[in-house]
Amino acid sequence: MSTSTWESIRARKQAERESRIPSAWRLPSHLIPSDFDQSALNVMDVPRTCGLLSRKELDITEKYDATALAAELRAGRMKCAEVTQAFCKVRFEAGSMPGRLLGS
Repeated sequence: MSTSTWESIRARKQAERESRIPSAWRLPSHLIPSDFDQSALNVMDVPRTCGLLSRKELDITEKYDATALAAELRAGRMKCAEVTQAFCKVRFEAGSMPGRLLGS
């Protein structure tokens, strides 16, 4: 397979993937640092400061480990859909960062 062939396939697949991400889950471009922005080395506060996650979604992703989340789900205090959505939003935020922090 020639370089141009795999590059065009990669570009097409990346565009397909990006088109499936809901716009409400995308970081605004002004929050995405450039590849060379040294101030963006620590992006741990992005989920708290970007405005895309609700307070409940932040709690879900920051205050519970897997065991505690399972207990909340079993007790009916959380719904699978809201837990999944919270983690999907965080994942897609990280995927917007230079270097794709979570590898996509």
